[in-house]
Amino acid sequence: MLADLSRASAHARWEMAAAVGAPFVPTTDISGITAISAILDVATATLVSGDISSLPDLLNSNPAVQTVSGRRPTLELSAGNGLPCMRFATNDALSWPITAQSAGGTSQAGWGLWVKFDTASGSRTLVNITNQTGGATGTKLRIRSNSLTMQATASPDGTATKTCASGNINDSAWHFYTIEYDSTAGTDAGKLVLTVDGVSLGSISGAATLGTLFAATGNITIGNGADDVSPSSALNGLIGPNIYAFASKTAGATTGLLSTAERLALMNFEKPT
Repeated sequence: MLADLSRASAHARWEMAAAVGAPFVPTTDISGITAISAILDVATATLVSGDISSLPDLLNSNPAVQTVSGRRPTLELSAGNGLPCMRFATNDALSWPITAQSAGGTSQAGWGLWVKFDTASGSRTLVNITNQTGGATGTKLRIRSNSLTMQATASPDGTATKTCASGNINDSAWHFYTIEYDSTAGTDAGKLVLTVDGVSLGSISGAATLGTLFAATGNITIGNGADDVSPSSALNGLIGPNIYAFASKTAGATTGLLSTAERLALMNFEKPT
């Protein structure tokens, strides 16, 4: 099933890229990455006047949506190879219902995505399960920037958190980020993993004792800390062409939920430039 849907997604991108004179061909195959539980696909998004109202999940009937016209991200093709991406600005946000596929379980969960920040400064939310307007019943997982650093955050009880923070790495180029949580790992650094361009980075801090994750209900917010008139650590930049969710650990993984080879394959499958 994953292989077939990945090919369908790629075909849609080839057509869109060809329309702007920049054909794109994936160089890797992700069909064997069993950790993937959901794929939000920009190429097949529902558009209203060029803005995204619904972003389908290729593997499940659970789209990320935005019903308020003024808070919809805009479709934008990547400048180099014409892949369909989403431009977020100000209070733009997508709301993705929490399920076992979109948010993983309480033992293993995570997301992966390509992002291009407009600037390297500020606090900007990528994917987020926290107790804010339009969001969830408490904090479970979050990946965001804090000025020049990237941060992956997890909570066992919805309130207390631990964060894995990188050094000063952010800029305005494309980067592939993952947050990967595995409660079965022996240390906090093994449980909460942040990767940038396929490399695990960061140090752990915070008061929480990490174990199983908080069983949040409600919505994941994408591109903003809240789905509200007032933004909260809003992203100003691009996400796309996919957002991947993880709900299990692959057999070859030694750090996080993916092996190094699987993480690189996922990063290179549809890489915007």
